[in-house]
Amino acid sequence: MSYEIEHGKRVLRIPKRESDERFHNWDTLLFMSCMASNNVHPRTFTWHPVAYDTVYSDEPNAINTWNKEVMVPLKIWEMGCHADGGSIKPWDRSQSGMAYLKAWKDLAAKPVSVFDGENLLFRPSVTIYSNNDTIKANLNAGAEHFRGYQKEKIHEAFKRLFPRDITSGWENASVGTADELYDTVFLWMNREHIPATFFIECPEQTAFLKGKDAA
Repeated sequence: MSYEIEHGKRVLRIPKRESDERFHNWDTLLFMSCMASNNVHPRTFTWHPVAYDTVYSDEPNAINTWNKEVMVPLKIWEMGCHADGGSIKPWDRSQSGMAYLKAWKDLAAKPVSVFDGENLLFRPSVTIYSNNDTIKANLNAGAEHFRGYQKEKIHEAFKRLFPRDITSGWENASVGTADELYDTVFLWMNREHIPATFFIECPEQTAFLKGKDAA
């Protein structure tokens, strides 16, 4: 049986930027999980985003609640079902699906900002995977092969992260500035509109993600 083993989870706050209309002047929460497959050896745990949420409030450091209950995205509820069903195994294997969901809610109640003042704390790696020449050609052709009503903006963000033509199956970029982080988050939120596989990851030992508030 194939399943994912989870070592940790964390919820990050991406603060709004009034100059960046892509995020509609709202904060964004990024739900990060540190996982590895039981079928891969040697087993390597990596952090990657599993869901995002938009905080619809002008209040500083607001969170999404309903009837005083912290809200989390549908994907997190689905992961709770997977934890009960066995396809996700939390490091504490006695944890139920509801307890797993509550751990996410506790983190969503106190998301951690990716900035300390102007210092960027979250610096992930970005990868684009294109497994044939047609996909590479589509990525290099321009915005026409990107999808969605924001395809021009998606393509522009993509070219800022990957300014050169895509020539290999795996292309990597590093995030080192705030502008690159906002482009990266925007692309991940719209990854289904990119004509290739786009993902974000960090090593398991990334100090910021393994902070004292991580679950």
